[in-house]
Amino acid sequence: MSPKVSHTSSLAPQPSVLLFLLNTLASDKRIPPVTGRQSVLPHWLTDTVHHLESDVKCLQQKSDDAIDIVKLQGAEIISLQKVLENLELDQKKLQNNVDETLTSMESMKSNVEAVVVNVNTLADSYKTSGESSKVNATQTVAQHSKDNTWNTGVRKCFLSAIGITKANMVKIYHPHEDGVQIRGNQIRPDFTKDWNDNACWGAPMINYICQNVRKCHPVLSEELVNSKTDNDILKCLHENFKHYTNEYRSANGVSLTTAKARSKPNAQHVHREARKRSKLEKCLAVRGDSQLISAAWNYAFMLP
Repeated sequence: MSPKVSHTSSLAPQPSVLLFLLNTLASDKRIPPVTGRQSVLPHWLTDTVHHLESDVKCLQQKSDDAIDIVKLQGAEIISLQKVLENLELDQKKLQNNVDETLTSMESMKSNVEAVVVNVNTLADSYKTSGESSKVNATQTVAQHSKDNTWNTGVRKCFLSAIGITKANMVKIYHPHEDGVQIRGNQIRPDFTKDWNDNACWGAPMINYICQNVRKCHPVLSEELVNSKTDNDILKCLHENFKHYTNEYRSANGVSLTTAKARSKPNAQHVHREARKRSKLEKCLAVRGDSQLISAAWNYAFMLP
């Protein structure tokens, strides 16, 4: 905000001091008038008055210049404030871009490392094997490449389903205070608990991945996605859950023992939930061969 400047100056032009003195002398009844002569002030006094008037004008000009400078500086301050706000916004955007780039680089690094391993495996097989073995090695490398692509797609879709845009946000992804893991359409895993204690969101997560994995990772082919069973998805989810559970616990100083102690699980309850999950996995494994594959039957393949 520009500083407020008063336009009223104490150095505003004043009536002539010399004229004021003359009028004062003329009106003073104690001074007898001099007949036939005009009142004359000493030269030193008139010179002093003229100098004072000149100084007042000079000070008035300086005051006006100072007011103009203050106005100009106020406008510059407002302009700098806007520039600062824009810089802060640009900094936030840049930080988001850096975070996204780091995440992409981590994913790319994993893919490159997997490719290097596959290439080395293929090279070793070519050196030591016959033609049939070479063909098998080539097929193995191709399958590994598909698996890496699939795992990346499931990982991205898993993070999307739980509302995380950056993998490093898992470190501050705390569970609900009431322990609820599914609220409406929102899934919120509890990384302080083990896999069995998170079984309630398995079926909804599988459905979400089937519907959205290609949106999250467009390089996945429709053929590859259709070849995966619910059990394949569940296994991949389990691996992702273990990975992010380790990250969360490491960042927050939570061990599996302390997590169990804090959640105070009931052994009978844990056994019952594990048995429910086992039955669900068996049902999911044969669902593809049944007539219950439509979305209308999803409720029948979810834990209560």
